[in-house]
Amino acid sequence: MAEKRLVVTFGEKSKLIVLDTNDIANTIEKIRLKFNIDGNCKLLAKCEGVSKFVDIDIDDEDDVYVLQHCSELLVSVEQKVTESESSVYDEESLDESLTADSEASISSPSAHSTPRAKHYKKDLVLDIDQLLNDNPKGESILEEYAANNTLTPQSRRNLVNIVTSGLVKTCRTPYYPLKHEKTSCALAIVERFPSLKNKYSKTGYEHFFSDKGRQSGYIQDRLKNLRRYIPESAKKRTSTANTSNELPAKQMELGGIVVEPLPDENATKLASFCKRAAPDLKKDIVKAMADIHGNFSKWILEEAPTAYEVLQEYPRFKDIDELVNQHFRIKFSSDISKQLLLKWESVIAPVIMKLAASTTTADVHHLYGECHVDVSEELNSEVLAMYSFLLLVLFLPSTPRNRGSQKQTMKLLIDFQPIGVVLEEYLLQKKNQTQPYLLCIGTKKAPSQFFIIVDSHAIPCQENIVSAIDKLFKLHYVFNIHYAQQLRMFYMFMDSVVYGIVPMNTDTLPNKIIELNAAIEATSTEA
Repeated sequence: MAEKRLVVTFGEKSKLIVLDTNDIANTIEKIRLKFNIDGNCKLLAKCEGVSKFVDIDIDDEDDVYVLQHCSELLVSVEQKVTESESSVYDEESLDESLTADSEASISSPSAHSTPRAKHYKKDLVLDIDQLLNDNPKGESILEEYAANNTLTPQSRRNLVNIVTSGLVKTCRTPYYPLKHEKTSCALAIVERFPSLKNKYSKTGYEHFFSDKGRQSGYIQDRLKNLRRYIPESAKKRTSTANTSNELPAKQMELGGIVVEPLPDENATKLASFCKRAAPDLKKDIVKAMADIHGNFSKWILEEAPTAYEVLQEYPRFKDIDELVNQHFRIKFSSDISKQLLLKWESVIAPVIMKLAASTTTADVHHLYGECHVDVSEELNSEVLAMYSFLLLVLFLPSTPRNRGSQKQTMKLLIDFQPIGVVLEEYLLQKKNQTQPYLLCIGTKKAPSQFFIIVDSHAIPCQENIVSAIDKLFKLHYVFNIHYAQQLRMFYMFMDSVVYGIVPMNTDTLPNKIIELNAAIEATSTEA
C-alpha cells in the first residue's frame, strides 16, 4: 500500500487525507466520503514544478504515476452537460483556466467539471523537421532519407534520440510522457518518413511506440535510457513482469500442412526400403520418402527424437540432398519453399550491403571493410551473399552487443575451416554440439564445400551459400529443432521477412525486424 498524506481541495473546502495512491478507485471513494459528495467525482493532480493539472484516468498508468507523486489534488463533480455546452471549452482557454486555478490552489465544482478535463487531453504536435534542423545530426538524417528513401539503423537511432528529446521538453510530466503524447510522436515520425512505416500493422507506427499490453517501441526504449540519468526520487517504479516473446521451443509447432499418415504396415515397408536401397534407386527413394511424409512428421512430433536418432532411422537425409527440401515443401508449399532462393541475392542482400556501407558501428564496419578491402575488386554475387548473411547476424543481435560475442554468434551460423581439414576429426571435436550450423571449408570469399553439422553428423549441401543456408533453415523444421538462442533474431527474420511463415503483422516480431523489412521494401519500391 502506497500511503500518502495530501491536502485535497473540493470547492472552497480543503482536508488532509491519507490516501492509498496505488488504488485510484479506493482513493476516489475515500474522498467522496470525506467531502460527503453525492455522485461521481474526478481527480485533477499537479506535481511540484509543473504548472498544469492532469485529469486522472483510472486506466492510464502514467496518470497513476502523477497521482502517486502529486503535490496538489483537486476534486470535481461529474456533471452531465449538453454537447453545445461542452463545446464552449476549447483547449486553449482550458489550459489558461487550469493554470490560473493551480496558482490559487483552490477549485470549485463548476471550474473543473468533467467536460473540461476531457478536453484537456490534446494531441502533442511536434515539428520533426524543426527538431532535426536544430540538431547537428539532423541534416545528415534528412539527406540520407532523401537519397535512399530509408534510414540505416544508426540514423534511425539518431532520429529517435532527437525526437524523443523534443518530446521530453514539451510533455506534461518530465521524462514520463503520457500515452497519447508518445503516440503522437510516433505518428509524426512515420508521417514525415513514410518508408519507415510498418504497412502490415494497423497503425504503422507500433515499432516506434505501442501501448498494447506493456508499452514498447523505440521511443519507450529511449525514454527508459534517459531516465537512468534523472534523480532516483523522480523515477517511476516499473513492473518486473516477464514480457519476453520467445519462439516455440520446436519449429513444427508453428503449423503448416498436416499430411495423413499411411497405415503402419505400409509405412514400415517403405521406410525399410529407403534405409537399405542402393544409391542408384534415388528417384524411388525420394518418392517413398514423400509417401511416408505424414508418418515421419507424426513420429517427429510424438517421439521428439534427437537429430542423431533421426539420421539413424532415416540415413538418406545425409546422401540425398533434396529430401530436406521435399519434406519442407510438402509441409508449407512450393511457393514458401523457394522464397530465399528468389529473394536473397536480388532483393535482400543488396539492401543489407547498402545499410552496412552507411553504418559506423564497429563490428559492422569491420566486416563490411573486410568484404571491400580491395576497392578495385569486383565482388561476385556469391561473395556478397556470404557477407550479407553474416552482416544480418550483426544487424539483428539476440544477445548484448560486444565484439567477442558477435564473432562467436557468427560461428554458430557458419564455422570456417581451411581446405584440408579432416572431417572425422572435426566431428569428434564437435561431438557435444547438437545445434545445427554450417561448416564452410574454405574462406568467406572462396568457399569450397558446405556441410550442415548436427549431432556428430555432417550433411552435405550444395556448393553455394544461399542454398546451404536454405537447407540449414529448413532442417530446423523437418527435424523439429529449436533455434539457437543467440541466432533467434536471425531465424525470426527468415521466418517472417524471407519465407513468410510468420505473418509480418504479428505482435511478437521485434522492432529491428520490422525496421529492416521496411528498409527492404522501400528500396525495392524505389528500384
